[in-house]
Amino acid sequence: MGNGQEAQPEGAGTSLDGIKAGIDQVSAACTALKAQREARAANLDPQRPGDSDLARLDSSIKKNGAFIKKLRQLGTDNRQQLLAEAAKLNLTKYVSEAVSALAEVPLKNSDISAAVDVAAALHARYLDFSASFGPAIVKAATGSIKVPSDDERIAARRQRGALRLLPELVAAGILSDPSGFLTVTKTLISGLDFTKDREASLHNAT
Repeated sequence: MGNGQEAQPEGAGTSLDGIKAGIDQVSAACTALKAQREARAANLDPQRPGDSDLARLDSSIKKNGAFIKKLRQLGTDNRQQLLAEAAKLNLTKYVSEAVSALAEVPLKNSDISAAVDVAAALHARYLDFSASFGPAIVKAATGSIKVPSDDERIAARRQRGALRLLPELVAAGILSDPSGFLTVTKTLISGLDFTKDREASLHNAT
């Protein structure tokens, strides 16, 4: 070049940008992994509030009932609202209702992280939440939860959502007993019809 500067090889700038973008992605992944590990550690050993702390929170039927109703509509849109309200309410007498509501939500893929966050918030406050929620979500994952207003599409979405949610709850430390996987697997396998496959195999063999 006439100005004495050496020309950069073609694509050098792009390569440097690619390297920087890769470093940023790795850094973001490490930060996310660290946050997940910290969240799991907190969920495995939650520092729950005492009875006196919970007694200072709102335990009114109206507010708690409204929360349970919103919980049945759980999704990415109302995640923050549910977390904020859960921090202000004393749901001690409504844990079983919260468990049922959360287990019955027909979750979409985009709702799974919101469900984990809300479940973690309830797990961190109420000792009996996870003990009840584990069996409830296993029941949902096996398709055993029936809601009168369901159609087949909603029932199928609930089951798929529960199947996706269950391993996330275990990974997050909210459910510490992984035996639910075995229950779900056995139930789903027992419901399969292998007769047609067997008949097809016999037919092909003759």
